[in-house]
Amino acid sequence: MLADTTTDAAAGAVAVYFLLGIALYLLPTIVAMARHYRNTGSVVVINIFLGWTLIGWVVALAMAFGSNQRDGQVVVYAQGFGNPTPPTSQVSPDGRYWWDGVAWRDTMTSVPPTAPRSADGAYWWDGSTWRATQGSGPYAPVANVTPGQD
Repeated sequence: MLADTTTDAAAGAVAVYFLLGIALYLLPTIVAMARHYRNTGSVVVINIFLGWTLIGWVVALAMAFGSNQRDGQVVVYAQGFGNPTPPTSQVSPDGRYWWDGVAWRDTMTSVPPTAPRSADGAYWWDGSTWRATQGSGPYAPVANVTPGQD
């Protein structure tokens, strides 16, 4: 009867050690699932297929404890300066006229209605430079001007 008790205890100890070994082997997977890691699938694959090598297991564990943040994209919208999209109206090569679809118009007397304008309305974009609206110099693009600032 003493031999039966020893055999049962040994079998129980083997089962406990076996389960602890499996838990230790799958520790990276368990950690990734508990943390709701975004790349849990990668951790599981590396852990199962390469975990038997110590390096594969360490890599999987490092991945499981890694950062869970996604890289954010920052979009900045600038208003009132910079280089907006070119106007849909065509400006002549010398910059003196713009085409309205029917006739050439003088840029000194009128501004294309679709041309982007500065926030204060004092300048319009001809596709390459900011130009002053009526009454601000003959035909020349405005140099070193940041619209919206006085």
